[in-house]
Amino acid sequence: MTLRETGIIARLCLIVGNDSGTIAQLSPIVGNVSGIIAQLCPVVGNVSGIIAQLSPIVGNVSGIIAWLCLKVGNDAAIIAQVSPIVRNDSGIIAQLCPKMGNDEQFIR
Repeated sequence: MTLRETGIIARLCLIVGNDSGTIAQLSPIVGNVSGIIAQLCPVVGNVSGIIAQLSPIVGNVSGIIAWLCLKVGNDAAIIAQVSPIVRNDSGIIAQLCPKMGNDEQFIR
């Protein structure tokens, strides 16, 4: 399943300060949704600490499912954060699903 198949207009912005601090943001812009599946899959070479943020901007949401999928070369210290920005944030479900070599290194 791709972002085009789900009908989500996604913008991928990579702001790189240095090798150890990469900020990757995926911001889907949608109208009215009850469940959004958004995937951010940055592909990097060698990064010891990646800060990845998923920020969906929606109109009316009761439950957002956000999936963050990281594909990195050095995934020993990955910090994944979900930061949804919604008008109705009383029932937001945010889930991180990292795809790494070592699942035990996942920091929620």
